[in-house]
Amino acid sequence: MDFDLPDIRENVPLKNFTTWKIGGNARLFIEAKSAEVPKILSWANSNGIKAHILGAGSNVLIKDSGIDGLVVRLKDGVSSVKISEKTAFAPAGVRLAQFVNFLAKNGISGFEFLAGIPGTIGGAAFMNAGIGGENKREISDVFDGGILCNLKGEVFEVGADFMEFSHRHSVLHHSSHVLLSAKFRLEEKSSPEEILKKIRKTAKERAAREPKNRKNAGSVFKACGGVPAGLLIDRAGLKGCKIGAAQISRVHANWIENLGGATSSDVEALIKFAKEKVFEKFGVLLEEEVRILG
Repeated sequence: MDFDLPDIRENVPLKNFTTWKIGGNARLFIEAKSAEVPKILSWANSNGIKAHILGAGSNVLIKDSGIDGLVVRLKDGVSSVKISEKTAFAPAGVRLAQFVNFLAKNGISGFEFLAGIPGTIGGAAFMNAGIGGENKREISDVFDGGILCNLKGEVFEVGADFMEFSHRHSVLHHSSHVLLSAKFRLEEKSSPEEILKKIRKTAKERAAREPKNRKNAGSVFKACGGVPAGLLIDRAGLKGCKIGAAQISRVHANWIENLGGATSSDVEALIKFAKEKVFEKFGVLLEEEVRILG
């Protein structure tokens, strides 16, 4: 394909780029930096090709049939993060773990709650990622604005209000806008040693609550009125339930594990089964947190 863009590959297996290790092929696939996304989307739009943005693949289920379009996988290095006195600027493809550690080494605190979340800046903003409970904290608490573009490749700047953040939700769920970079407020400082100690503690606590099987996508459902979805699924007696090679975790009921060779159909059937059983028992309709693509 002859155009001034990063190399595009054809028929690329997407399971290699998701934490569930599930998914069919992308008809077209490209790995790019966030700054390259506008020209890629402009090209796709002008050629009538539907484009999808993929970060770390940690909160998505890609169908076995794959994606008949262009998948743009974001890859930005932590060296592209810029810090000023009161703000940090990070491209969407930067991994959260790298971002948090980079801030820590610069004596910037207040972002430890992101430790252990296997995603990118863009994915975290898309989902308004964070932690619940007494110490509830989300991306929306530190997000101060961003650079977005539309599917035509037109770039514009927005403030935090534009994002319409709520629990595991942002405006990006129901618009065609793509986050290119985010600006964060820097409000707390401490010694790098103290911050790194908090990061290790947070990551260790998170890991203790999670299945050891890393073939999963984290939380499958959103909390319901402040009640953790995992609690409802557990009380419905669904821990350990299997369909095909997909299983509701015995460790955390809001996680579905790929036991090896699970298909998207297995996972979707298990999601449907969990929703039906929780509704039957509690009259609560669970809402998916993971995105299903394809």
